[in-house]
Amino acid sequence: MENDPAQQRDDAALPQVPAPPPPIDWPALIAAAMAAPKAAVHASIFIHLYQDDSKPVEVICDDGHTYVVKSLWADVPSRPPDAEVKEQRTDEQQGRRMFNDQVCGRLGGAMGASVPTVCLVEITDDLIKANPKKMGHLKPCVGHGSRRIPDVTGRVGDLSHAEKGDNRQRFNKLSVFYGWLVCGDMQFIKGTQPPHTVYSHDHGHFFPGGPMWTQASLTGHVGDPAPTPQIVNDLKLTPEETAQAGEALKAITADDIVQAIAAASEDWKIPLTDRVALATFVRERQERLLLQILPAPAKGKAP
Repeated sequence: MENDPAQQRDDAALPQVPAPPPPIDWPALIAAAMAAPKAAVHASIFIHLYQDDSKPVEVICDDGHTYVVKSLWADVPSRPPDAEVKEQRTDEQQGRRMFNDQVCGRLGGAMGASVPTVCLVEITDDLIKANPKKMGHLKPCVGHGSRRIPDVTGRVGDLSHAEKGDNRQRFNKLSVFYGWLVCGDMQFIKGTQPPHTVYSHDHGHFFPGGPMWTQASLTGHVGDPAPTPQIVNDLKLTPEETAQAGEALKAITADDIVQAIAAASEDWKIPLTDRVALATFVRERQERLLLQILPAPAKGKAP
């Protein structure tokens, strides 16, 4: 029987299963974002050389803010004789540290985690030549900038002052941020005055394998992500608190991931294939972690 009204009514009463979303075309999206013009602030005044792993410099930029900047390194023979930094590091080795830090800073900011604001910072040849002893190890380029937060401690790894101000909520969200992106080096800075507000900084050693991660190391560690156990256990965070942080993670969109991964300069030696692999890893880890920490939707309701 054709066009049976009863059958049509029965079909209309059946629950409608939404069509699965189309697959994300990471290569096309990231390539397009990489081709777009990149905004960068310009370093104008040198302040300080740090003796951390990446030998970053603190500079004042033309937007009025102070940034701690990781930049590519010049070859040793081309450096001024009195340059303090004597070690050698390739563009790939340094660039991947910068890339990790830029990506994590942007993703952390997008989910509202307590991380410094990051951006691209141009380091000019003139500024390097004006400060040869402290900046002579750098080459002119666009580097990774982390906006300096005033009146904070040096890096620490403890969870002190968690009960003050909104630090418990900050640690809670950081536990999800760390679990999502595979924290390889948990570093906090804290306000020097009460309530000693906590921030996470220096994310160059995130992702499986740290800065020298590979497509294979990412694939092998998609796994079963979970919030960082040390933070969860030490602070006795409840599932309800973790779920609140999960809502912030849930808000991260594919475009957030694309923009974070495409922002880095091509001079940092991160090929498109690696960027696509990282986007795939980040998205899959996000989805798996959300399944762990968010309550299951009620039956009959869409997630």
